[in-house]
Amino acid sequence: PKAKAVTKPSNPEPKGIPGPGPETLNDRTSQRYYQTNPVEKRIEEAGFTGLTPAEKKVYSYTKLIQPIADHKIPLSNKTEREYWKQVTKEGLPIRRLRQGYCWGK
Repeated sequence: PKAKAVTKPSNPEPKGIPGPGPETLNDRTSQRYYQTNPVEKRIEEAGFTGLTPAEKKVYSYTKLIQPIADHKIPLSNKTEREYWKQVTKEGLPIRRLRQGYCWGK
C-alpha cells in the first residue's frame, strides 16, 4: 500500500500588532475624521493644487455627497445614478464626521 502524503502544518505569518489606539477623545475624533474624509489629510499637507487629478475627483465627489443626498442639488435621474455609481466605485463614506466635532453636545 502507498503511504499517504503528510502535509506540513503551515506556520501562519504573525499578523502585525496594530498600533496603540487613540488615547483621548480628541485623538479618536481626529482619527475618525480622517477615516471618513479620505483626502483631507492630503489637502492639509499639500494643498488643493498639490492633489493629483484622481484625488481632486474624489475630493469633489466627497464634498457633493451630502447636498446630492439631501436633494439640494437637482440632478437628472441618469446623472444622479452615474454619480452614485462613481461614489460606490471609489468606496467613499456616505456619512462623514465634520472637523472639530464635539461629542455629546
